[in-house]
Amino acid sequence: MRRYVGQQMDVIVQKFGGSSLATPAHMHRCAERVQRTVQDGTPVIVVVSAMGGVTNRLLGLAHDVAAMPDRRELDRILITGEQVAAAMVALALQQRGLHAVSLDPRETGITAEPTILAARITGADPTRIRAMLDAGQVPVVPGYQAMSADGNVVTIGRGGSDTTAAVLAGAWRQSFGECLCEINTDVVGVHTADPNIVPEARRLDWITHEAMTHLAFAGAQVVNPHAVEYAARTGVTMVVRHAHLAGGGTWVRPERDVPDSEVSGWMPLPVITLAREVVPWTLMCPADGTEMLDGSDGGVVAAL
Repeated sequence: MRRYVGQQMDVIVQKFGGSSLATPAHMHRCAERVQRTVQDGTPVIVVVSAMGGVTNRLLGLAHDVAAMPDRRELDRILITGEQVAAAMVALALQQRGLHAVSLDPRETGITAEPTILAARITGADPTRIRAMLDAGQVPVVPGYQAMSADGNVVTIGRGGSDTTAAVLAGAWRQSFGECLCEINTDVVGVHTADPNIVPEARRLDWITHEAMTHLAFAGAQVVNPHAVEYAARTGVTMVVRHAHLAGGGTWVRPERDVPDSEVSGWMPLPVITLAREVVPWTLMCPADGTEMLDGSDGGVVAAL
């Protein structure tokens, strides 16, 4: 057990996105991060997305066969991307001497109910994963998928691997103890604007769950907003960091745990980027949840 930003963490959920798993070489670099964490004394639950671009290719193949594919069959096609990635990452971890085992949706303990657009998470039972960790194994969980009550595999929406990680971390925290949810991606953290468009954008060291949820729903693509919402409900600390670079990262925590010098009730941004244009507005997220846009002319309007 190690301390992370002042908290003892029994377990870490390390989620790796598709761009971080784009090639076998990328997978080995992710495996190295997992290995370092395990060697430091903290058990790891790995969650993976499909390799970069795979889900779109699978979706295209399905539509090549059927213009309006059946939802059940489409879900069964789409989940294979994450399942392949999970098995490949498990192999990469095994090459480093770790007892890694990939899981399928029946083994993860995550349940969901189908809806019109994407399945909604209804629960998670971490008992099996706890037994694996106690046995010295490293579970590798395919994100984006769950089991329905009628025994079908369902998908939980694009970007759902972030949600899978947050759900597992929340279930662990509610059942056993503290669990950090680490989102490993292709950026070094959460910035005040898109650094590719606004060079002066700065990385935030800390941000509240509430402010991060507002940013994610407003278009910040570093983490799925539903994942942040789930982390907030279950009191899970998150960190968003680059999968292949040391240091950096942005910690996402309850407001009471965020230093006053960082973002708490209000989240000012220098700009909002719209369709490749930079607009000098400021997004404010007050504590009551109201979103406001402050224009350069000093006017303030409510954002619905």
